[in-house]
Amino acid sequence: MANRAMILCISLSAMSKICIAQFQLPRIDVEAKVTQSVLPGDNSGNYSLKALETTSVLLAAHWQISQHLALGWLYSNSFRGSGYNLDDFKFNFGKGDSKALTLLTGPDLRISTGRAKKWRQYLSINYCKVEVVEDKGSFRYSQKTNAFGASVGVARRLGNRLYWNVFEIGAKKFTDQLFWANTSFMLDVKMGFTYNLGKKK
Repeated sequence: MANRAMILCISLSAMSKICIAQFQLPRIDVEAKVTQSVLPGDNSGNYSLKALETTSVLLAAHWQISQHLALGWLYSNSFRGSGYNLDDFKFNFGKGDSKALTLLTGPDLRISTGRAKKWRQYLSINYCKVEVVEDKGSFRYSQKTNAFGASVGVARRLGNRLYWNVFEIGAKKFTDQLFWANTSFMLDVKMGFTYNLGKKK
C-alpha cells in the first residue's frame, strides 16, 4: 500500500512538472508614457477658448496576438493643464487663465514591425471615451464624448523585454464638438517605456 502511494505521488509530481514546463504566460506588454495634449480652440471671436493643453500619464496593456499585432486597453489621466481664453492669445506653456483636465480610456490596436529589431516602428489605432474639463474657478465646463484616434511612433529595444518609446505623435477626432469651444480634435505627443511579460522575444 505504501509503495502504491509513493508511486502515485511520484507520478503526480512528474505530471505537474511537465504541465508547468508546458505552461507559458500569455504574451502581454505593459506601458507607461507621459503625454502632452493640445486642443486648438477658436480664433474667430465666437468662442472664448483659444486653446487647451494638458499633461497626462498614460497606462496601457496589450495582448500580443502575433509579432506584429497587439490588442489592448489604454487609460490616460491628466495631472496638470491650462486653458487659454484671452483675446490677445499667446501660447505660453503652463500660464493659461484657467485649469484644464482630460481623461481617456478605451481599446487600442497596435501594428508594428518585428520585436527583434533594435528600432521598432508602430501604428496605434484606438477608440476612446473622452472627458474634457476647463475649470475657471467660480464655474467649470465639462463634456464627455467619444473619439477615434491614431498615432505613429518609434521605440528602441533596450533588452529582451524592455523598450524605450522614443517618440510618438497622434491625433484624435471627437464625435461631438466641445459646446464651449469650436474644436472637435486633439493632438498629442508621447514618450515612455514598454515592458514585455510572458514569453521572451
